[in-house]
Amino acid sequence: MTLLTLAPPPAVARPPFDPTDAPLGRPNLSPLLEPWHAIRTRSSYELLVANALVTLVSEVYCPRYPATYLHRNRRVARVVPYLSTYLFARWDALDAHLWHALRALPGVSSFLGGAVPDPVPNQEIDALRALIGPDGELVSSIPQHGHHPNPTPLGS
Repeated sequence: MTLLTLAPPPAVARPPFDPTDAPLGRPNLSPLLEPWHAIRTRSSYELLVANALVTLVSEVYCPRYPATYLHRNRRVARVVPYLSTYLFARWDALDAHLWHALRALPGVSSFLGGAVPDPVPNQEIDALRALIGPDGELVSSIPQHGHHPNPTPLGS
């Protein structure tokens, strides 16, 4: 009885990776030119999704602040996102492989805009960053609902 052994296929010589090559003829965007997109997550999954996104996209923004809660008569310190169930990330929305990888992450519910994510203007992210400091502290005050900083009396 003879044993049949399979030899591995011969190695195919591939050219070295060139980062200047644009896939499928699309322009190779630098990370700062890639648009921001809003990702909706399941409740309390914002930080889990943000940590998973770090390896997939060029930049992730999930503003958060330290908070103390009372849980079963004990004080619990947690880091809580300012925008519950939302975070922002920079990526090329035309990259179908990346879109499917992002959609398959545990905790991701949807994208702002649906199947083709709508870009979030850079001015909106810059405004959030100007409002919320790097340590999570509010840099400027936010007017409360129904309270205008300079109310004008009715009838004047």
